[in-house]
Amino acid sequence: MGVVSRLLRRAFGPKLPALLQVRVSAGEGHHYWVTWKKIHPECQDPEFIRLVAHYYAKVLFNCGAKNDAMGQSAQVCLEFMRTLLRHSIADSTDVLNLANVGDTATFTSGVGERERWRAEATLHLVSMAQRHITTDFPMNTTAQQTVFSVFVLIQSALRQLSDPRDRQVLETVLRNMQAAYDGGVTWADLTNLALVPTRAMNDAILG
Repeated sequence: MGVVSRLLRRAFGPKLPALLQVRVSAGEGHHYWVTWKKIHPECQDPEFIRLVAHYYAKVLFNCGAKNDAMGQSAQVCLEFMRTLLRHSIADSTDVLNLANVGDTATFTSGVGERERWRAEATLHLVSMAQRHITTDFPMNTTAQQTVFSVFVLIQSALRQLSDPRDRQVLETVLRNMQAAYDGGVTWADLTNLALVPTRAMNDAILG
């Protein structure tokens, strides 16, 4: 169990209600697919947006600060996101190419694929405005797999969101997060792990 999970359990009790779960899988040659599972019966589409936002923040946090051993991976992930957000993505079906990772990673249905890697994430309810994410990455996870999974998840979430307004909110949330990180907010700070995606979502909704 991670430090963040332990702290939240102490603060909010033994168990936070789970809302939504996702599994990002990979087969041969960076072929990726995504499986979603609504856990709470009242889970609504905005939770897909929140999960993507918190997942992005968690991947950056796991990579560590700029000077850490994996800090360069966070910088690469941020640069891919900057490349992606040079485009309007709300109606995109080609996020991987727009982020400049499509020459290596491929989004597939998973049919006929043998799963060789997976990352799992669960979104939990803290309060009306706050969420917490728990993640499970394999011990042999590479930086490349982790970074690519962010953009695979964005593509999949866009497909899950049937309302164009929700897809636009997802794009706005990502832009808000990127503005925060580019503005100097430290992604490796434990406080910012939940604060950045939460503020990004609130600002996107409230305008």
